[in-house]
Amino acid sequence: KQIIVLPAKGNTTQSQLIDDCVLSLRKTFPRAKIGGGTDAFFTELNRERMPTKDLDFVIFSINPQCHASDNRTIIENLEAQKDIIQSCRAFAGNKAIHVGPVTFKMRWNPAATSKEKSTANTLPPSADQRHLSMIGAAWTLGSFKYLAENNVSSITFFETCGWMGLMPHPDEPWPETFIDSQDLVYPLYIVLRELLAHRPKRVVKLVSNYPLLVDGLALTDPDGRLFVYLMNFTGNDQLVTFPPDSRLRRTAIIDDY
Repeated sequence: KQIIVLPAKGNTTQSQLIDDCVLSLRKTFPRAKIGGGTDAFFTELNRERMPTKDLDFVIFSINPQCHASDNRTIIENLEAQKDIIQSCRAFAGNKAIHVGPVTFKMRWNPAATSKEKSTANTLPPSADQRHLSMIGAAWTLGSFKYLAENNVSSITFFETCGWMGLMPHPDEPWPETFIDSQDLVYPLYIVLRELLAHRPKRVVKLVSNYPLLVDGLALTDPDGRLFVYLMNFTGNDQLVTFPPDSRLRRTAIIDDY
């Protein structure tokens, strides 16, 4: 069981809130892990750092498009997730780092002075049509790669259903121009289902010479067998060659998305 302590007002868990809540929570829920951080982005947590000595973990959310939203930008932001974790670890010490939710767009804007409105015929500001796309699935796998390679303790991706989820929900229908059927799971669902099938395996670091074109996630099982997933971020076939001293001897052609 885990409990996250977040402020009703403000962006990050601060000393007074920790003093007021954590001791009582530990008495009531002695087996629970208790953490704090922010419901917004790492930027907010980095600006308003909190004491972590009385916490078990630190948490913050991630999205790749605070300033730009094209495909190139969100792919470039993937490798930056590694830097975010390293920066967080610099002040979190040996505390566990939890990341979530990971979303394509901001769920809310901590710097906004007014609420952004949507009409009946438009998607809400937090929705991104890449939930329905293969590039969205590739980005999700890339996000898992950079977070898992840097030893975060847990990752929460998106929501279960609807515009920010893994499958449709009748209360949040996509416009017909985005999806043909409301009875389909999204490509994101297939990626996460595949990852869950590898839960006993360990993530090992894989480095791409051209990470904006093709990247990869490598996993190994207790018997030393290696499993690799490759993400093609372009609209074209890509030729991928593994080093001669790698346990992978074959050259792979990745189909375009």
